[in-house]
Amino acid sequence: MDLKQLARRTVGMSGAELESLINVAAMKALATGYLRIHNAHILESLDRIQIGSKRSRGNEREVERMTL
Repeated sequence: MDLKQLARRTVGMSGAELESLINVAAMKALATGYLRIHNAHILESLDRIQIGSKRSRGNEREVERMTL
């Protein structure tokens, strides 16, 4: 795992978000038969979390528009 690359890509994330990232990466690693988390697992998980958060922000705005 390249910690410098991880640090560059996770600027601004909270401790809870980093914990979630590592948990998702660990689940991906175990699901694919690995006993250790690899860079690929972390990067895939980071993409999934970032895309998911973008979608959820959009949904919140849509709900807000509907309630106003």
